[in-house]
Amino acid sequence: MLTACIHQPLVKHEEVLIYNRAYDYTYEGVLRALDNADPWQLGHTDKPRGMIVAYNTKYWDSLDADKRTAVILVKRVDRRKTSVELSPESQNVIGVADILKSIDQVLGTYK
Repeated sequence: MLTACIHQPLVKHEEVLIYNRAYDYTYEGVLRALDNADPWQLGHTDKPRGMIVAYNTKYWDSLDADKRTAVILVKRVDRRKTSVELSPESQNVIGVADILKSIDQVLGTYK
């Protein structure tokens, strides 16, 4: 007997979101966006390095456990412009589109 699991197809999220806001404001905006990105929760942060780690509290099975962490990178482009993107290892994580959507909802008016 053969059984198969049905999973969402992996989509690579290579988007780089650019906002016309200072680094500190953008970084805080990403943290606010994670509050509304259920089932994602804030893991840990490293503001000097521009790194925010989020964990998906709802994943499908134990085979997906390695796909529940997303690393968000916030980078200063110039004094009044900041970029937000997913680290390369997080671009294929299931559900990260929800994080990007939430970030863009919070900071999207500053593009």
